[in-house]
Amino acid sequence: LATQSLDDKETTKVKLRVQVLDCPNIITAGFKAIIHAISKTGPIESNMIIKKITMIKNKKPVFAIKGDYIECECSLDIPVCITDESKVIVRLDDSTIGCGKISIYD
Repeated sequence: LATQSLDDKETTKVKLRVQVLDCPNIITAGFKAIIHAISKTGPIESNMIIKKITMIKNKKPVFAIKGDYIECECSLDIPVCITDESKVIVRLDDSTIGCGKISIYD
């Protein structure tokens, strides 16, 4: 049985830090996928890519491709209760396109 800790917060706006493993398209604002975080599964939409971890810091990224490690702001259709820095898997259709960590967007 999963228990909710006092650090858990319910939110619809999250920040993902993920390694893009495999994706048939580029990832931009408006990209939709499914996430699996803790024991929840639900649709997610990318609002904007905040940064590519492997990029020069002065450039603002607008897309991500396979192999990129990105941080992006995303919106969930329904509120979910997450613990900061929980593990997440991002899927599109039947394939895993990325994995990483999810946290509450400040």
